[in-house]
Amino acid sequence: MDFEKDIITENKKKITIFKFTFNKKKYKLEFKGKGRRVNSFSWLLKAYPNYFNVHDEEITKIYDDSNKAVNEFIHDEGFNGFVLEKKESSSIEKNNKVKSYKLDLEKICKHLDRDGVFTKQIRKQPNSKVIKKLLKRSRSCCKITGYKLFTAKELKKKKYNYLSRMLEIVFDHKVPIFKGGSDDNAKIDNWQVLSWYANNEKNKICKNCYENNCNNCALAYPEDNSVIKPTAQSLKDCKIN
Repeated sequence: MDFEKDIITENKKKITIFKFTFNKKKYKLEFKGKGRRVNSFSWLLKAYPNYFNVHDEEITKIYDDSNKAVNEFIHDEGFNGFVLEKKESSSIEKNNKVKSYKLDLEKICKHLDRDGVFTKQIRKQPNSKVIKKLLKRSRSCCKITGYKLFTAKELKKKKYNYLSRMLEIVFDHKVPIFKGGSDDNAKIDNWQVLSWYANNEKNKICKNCYENNCNNCALAYPEDNSVIKPTAQSLKDCKIN
């Protein structure tokens, strides 16, 4: 894929800017620095719409662990869920499969269209006062499933192994941070109690949701809504709520 790549200096720091066109629309992405994570995006964009093989000579002649370089880009630049992955037979090592990666450019551009950002999310936990309020409000139960929840430490102590992921407590952002939700750990407003499993399933849907807001969605406000907005699935049909 054709694209423009520029490196500028801003406040004595390097910024790499990529400009490209997708579906006749122009897009721009900026990255801090110019190192291996930025190079990985460059290789993936250049390979698009094909998969990029991590054993490609262009990357292996620079980095010994090329797979690590691409994974650093995906995780450290906030591209989890925006890069496709598959395993292919290696032309170098017989009876071995190597990973190949491809940008999900349609999904990336949709995310940019909704003013989404790509950044590594360092998730905060609510402070002790907010946690106490959350546990009292929810009675330590998942807002989606209604199951009683425990910390990972409690589950281990009680030897609760069956459905443990549906019993492990997570403090979830009602509105995801990447959709503008608050990450203030001193305010209860954007926090809710979910199980690890319900939270994980919620994240999958949220990353593929392009609705303007979350106000009428059961995943963000299950106490007020029964329908998952982007999928139109009703929690009532699952005999939940």
